[in-house]
Amino acid sequence: ACHRSSTASHPSDLTEVFEVTHPFHPLFGHEFELVAYRHTWGENRVMYRDGGGRVCSLPASWTSVAPPDPYVMLSADRSLLRLDDLLTLVHVVQQLSLGETSEGDGGLRSEEV
Repeated sequence: ACHRSSTASHPSDLTEVFEVTHPFHPLFGHEFELVAYRHTWGENRVMYRDGGGRVCSLPASWTSVAPPDPYVMLSADRSLLRLDDLLTLVHVVQQLSLGETSEGDGGLRSEEV
C-alpha cells in the first residue's frame, strides 16, 4: 500500500503502489501503480493506469495515499455520515423542497430529480 510517512511533505515521498480504500467505490481493495500525485479539480488526486492502459484519477482521500480520516477512525464504522455531510444533505433537501413548491423559478421539480 502507498502511505505517507509522518515526515512526508512531497508526493515523491510516496511509495509506488496505492490501494483504493473508499468502502463504497467499486475498486475498493484494488491496488494500482501510482503514476502521479497532483492537485487538480480542487483536491489532491492520484493518477493510475486502468486495465486498458488509460490514465485515470481518484481523489487521494479515497486511497491509502491520504492519512486516515480521524472521524472515520474514531467512529469505527458506527456512523455513515459526518456532521458536514448531514448539513449538506439538509441543504440539498431544502433546495429540492423549495423547487417543488415554487413555480416558475427554474428550481428542480421532483420529476426532474
